[in-house]
Order: sequence, then C-alpha cells, then structure tokens
Amino acid sequence: SKVASDLKVPEVRFDDELLTSSFTIQDALVSDLVIDFHGGLLEDSVNLVRVKGNISSIQVTNSFQDALDIDFSDLSIDSIKINDSGNDCIDFSSGNYFVSKSILIGCADKGISIGERSKAHFESVLIRNASVALVSKDSSSLNVEEAVVKDSDLCVAAYRKKQEFAGAQIKIPSNMCNNKKILMQKNSEVLFK
Repeated sequence: SKVASDLKVPEVRFDDELLTSSFTIQDALVSDLVIDFHGGLLEDSVNLVRVKGNISSIQVTNSFQDALDIDFSDLSIDSIKINDSGNDCIDFSSGNYFVSKSILIGCADKGISIGERSKAHFESVLIRNASVALVSKDSSSLNVEEAVVKDSDLCVAAYRKKQEFAGAQIKIPSNMCNNKKILMQKNSEVLFK
C-alpha cells in the first residue's frame, strides 16, 4: 500500500473522463448517504452534481484542492467535517443547501463559499484556520445561525465575481465577526442578527 508521501500530484487536475474530482456523484437522488473520503489529488476531492435528497454525513480529509464541491443540487446535509483542504473546504454553487452542523479546520482558501444564485442555510458552523471564513458571491444568499470563527484572515466577504450576476448577501450572528475583517462590495450586503 502507498503512503501519502508516495503519491504524486498529477500535472492536470482532471481524469481521463474529464471529471475534475476524485469522487463524483451525478444526477442522483440520495437518502441518508454517508461519504468518508481521505485524500484526493484532482481539482475537487468530492463533487456532487445535480443531486437531490438527504446526506447524513460527509467527512473529507487531506484534499489537494477543494474538499467538497456541490453544483446544481438541492440537498439537506446533517453533518460536514473537513480537515486540511488545499483550497476551499466547502464550495456550493447553483443550488439550495441546508447544513445542520459543519466543522471545517485547515482551509487554505475559503471555509464556506457559495455562488451562482445559491441559497444556503447553515445551522451550526465552526471554522478554524481559513484564509476567508465565509463567502457569498454572484447573486447568492448565505444564512448562518450559529458560528465560531478562529484564526481566519477575513471573517466574511460578499461580492460579485462574474459579470452575469449581481451582488450577494450574508446573514450572520451579531457576535460572529467581533473585531474581524469584513469585505462587502457595492450592491452586496452583510446583515447581522
């Protein structure tokens, strides 16, 4: 068996089928799914595309780039645990997402990033050691009920990245970003509750 130090990062970040993730679920209806994934040397470790239903838990560790990337989906997720991502821990786009509990530790870029007209609701969030804790961009809305953010350079950012979209919105607890940096572009908003 190979150890992590023996694994070679590929020169391209997709496989022979042009999939950009190490593990992909696409065009599926799921119920009480459990995903436990370690490693991942492509663009994303775990990628769900056009998936509907409920996921009990997702655990991803030691990702080369994004740990969890979900696109065009409508999902309820009970628990997400991510450790050591080389880019974003969570990247959701073009869908509707509800997450009960998430623990995200060691996100080289963003802890949670949502975009492209997504609506995401997170009940309980712990983010430690991320470049940016929470991002909502490109006509998206991110709502967080409870959150603890530690050791992050930027607490939240709301902005437009792509020309074809408008700004974005983030609703967070009033005590989440105490004395931490916030980025809010014109036509985007960060609301405290």
